[in-house]
Amino acid sequence: MDQRGVILALYAGTTFAAYTNVSKILLYKEASLPAVAVIFTIGGLLLVPISFYEGIAWSTKTANWFPLMSMAVFGTSIAYFLVGCASWILRLL
Repeated sequence: MDQRGVILALYAGTTFAAYTNVSKILLYKEASLPAVAVIFTIGGLLLVPISFYEGIAWSTKTANWFPLMSMAVFGTSIAYFLVGCASWILRLL
């Protein structure tokens, strides 16, 4: 077992837990759209130093476009669409 993978998995779980708790606190204080906008903006700003370090040359390789688009469509767009549908259904109940 690769120790780097285990460490990254623990880091991912920890940051997701922090994201969940911060989101919960923020949603008590703000409406959902501004809260999500703030969270995504903070996340984007946290990624800026990584892009300076790693660069964005990987995005110019055509072999990376399909995984990138798959993550954009399936990992984000469809997930948020389903959450929106579920929230709409729950309001009807």
